[in-house]
Amino acid sequence: MKFDKATLRERFHVAQSEKAAVEAAVQPLIDQREALIAEMRPMQERLDALNEQLKDAREPLYELSVEIGAIARFLRDPDGKTRV
Repeated sequence: MKFDKATLRERFHVAQSEKAAVEAAVQPLIDQREALIAEMRPMQERLDALNEQLKDAREPLYELSVEIGAIARFLRDPDGKTRV
């Protein structure tokens, strides 16, 4: 490719038309994807709400696990084994 203004100007216009053709070919896929995302949005909102409830419900499990671990460390024998 020559790098003079006329050649670059021509390539610029060819590249723009190629880009437009690719965008036109890709647009149906983008539309399908956006439609699918729109269908999934209500489910995602329900899932987010459920995950928030699950997070709140699991909080006592974490605190109990920490407490059990602390008790187990306290009950260790000198050999390092826990005797509960």
